[in-house]
Amino acid sequence: KSRLGSSKYVVLSYVLVDFSGSLQTCRSYGLQPATITSQKDNIDVQDALAMSNTYGSSYWIGATNLGRPNNYLWITSNRPIWYPNGYLNWAAGQPNNAFVTTNPFGTTNCVAVQNLIGAPWIATNCAFRMGVICQDV
Repeated sequence: KSRLGSSKYVVLSYVLVDFSGSLQTCRSYGLQPATITSQKDNIDVQDALAMSNTYGSSYWIGATNLGRPNNYLWITSNRPIWYPNGYLNWAAGQPNNAFVTTNPFGTTNCVAVQNLIGAPWIATNCAFRMGVICQDV
């Protein structure tokens, strides 16, 4: 049975952590950072975000490129983020480091979800501090 009841995802908006801290935070609750591999998953994330009342905020999910541009992986499975069915939800112009490893915001090797319509993904600096979306293990 899910620790989260009927929800697959939980938004932890009251913690502000960097990307590595997001993994530790989820694990401290017996959870793992969110993996979004389908439109259904994305709708579930949007539902969880809607309940957080934090429109416009960004939250870590469990994806990074480990410093290798345009090679994003889910940290819980070490599989490409498009696996198994090709689902991606990048915001327009993202990932913004497909060909270079730095931009005006620094190195953008980690992935966050924006609490906006459609819950788009952005590549951002792993040192930024924000909340995290976790899911059952």
